[in-house]
Amino acid sequence: MHKNVIGGGNQLTIMNITHLLFNLKIGGTETMLIDILNRQAAAGHKVSLILINDEHDEELIATISGEVNIIRLNRPLGSKNPLWLLTMRRAIAATHPDAVHAHNVMALGLVRGPRRYPLFFTLHTTGIGRPDLIRRADRLFSISQAVADDLRTRFGFDSIVVPNGIETATIRRRGHDSPAPDNTLRIVQAGRLDHKVKGQDITLRAMAELRLLLPDTRVTVDFIGDGPSLDYLRRLADNLGLGNDTHFTGPMGRKDLYNILASYHLSLLPSRQEGFGLTLAETLAAGVPSISSDLPGPTEVLDGGRFGHLFPCGDHKALAHAIADTVADYDAEAERALRGAEFVEQHFDMAATAARYVDEYSRGK
Repeated sequence: MHKNVIGGGNQLTIMNITHLLFNLKIGGTETMLIDILNRQAAAGHKVSLILINDEHDEELIATISGEVNIIRLNRPLGSKNPLWLLTMRRAIAATHPDAVHAHNVMALGLVRGPRRYPLFFTLHTTGIGRPDLIRRADRLFSISQAVADDLRTRFGFDSIVVPNGIETATIRRRGHDSPAPDNTLRIVQAGRLDHKVKGQDITLRAMAELRLLLPDTRVTVDFIGDGPSLDYLRRLADNLGLGNDTHFTGPMGRKDLYNILASYHLSLLPSRQEGFGLTLAETLAAGVPSISSDLPGPTEVLDGGRFGHLFPCGDHKALAHAIADTVADYDAEAERALRGAEFVEQHFDMAATAARYVDEYSRGK
């Protein structure tokens, strides 16, 4: 560690921080990590990012600060060549780390042999396996209390909760005078198109139910993102007669996303598995009324339902009724969402997340 004296007598410990990630593609973990990298580098730390595999989104990489040292190993996907163990070890050593922070459980499998640095690992969702690899880390972080509880229940491992963070100041927020839906309700669901995890099919089935619950209202949904379920969801929308009201926009950069969220009337997160609910925090930060499945992670974001509706996970009819209830008392729900935006700003801002990690690194093993 190196100490620099900052003006005014304050002292900042400058650290060499190395993050490990398999690939960098658009996703909640990846985009949040970029914010952490940029924040830590802006604070004066020597930050490196080692990208293990050769799958990268160049537009996403372009959003990383030039102060961050990016090391691409370009390991072919699925390669079992043992030489990658040596390559990884050399790459880490070249950064002279005070702390190494892994964000994929399998990355821990590539950190072998004697080392002089503490190894940290963040669990970004529930249900992560490989306790044999998890225990290699000197200290564990969980992105929510729900993830920490899941880890302790399944494996008996303790972890430090460092909540996910977002750059709240960059998200355009709805105003108190934002219009309520009239004869059209515009819904947004952002996230990877993987219905078995993210539940986009639950949204579509709820929309079909709404034809009875809201017969005089046209309900449209924009699915923002891409993923393996795109074709399935398109077929399901057509089979339910929702083809004209369902739009698959494809992936969207955060700058554009953060600018348009406030234009929607309602945000949904009907996930079947979710460790935190980053997109829920983003839409709530925009002051958009939000509805989520009642998984523990998203429940934390909504503060137990104080700032949005929760419905039983997987129950599309309950989701439809939650949407109808929101529309019936929309002005009150909009005000509740604006209070939720303040809650997100106070509890889930990236500045606190990035600084908290540095504080934990400084404690060592």
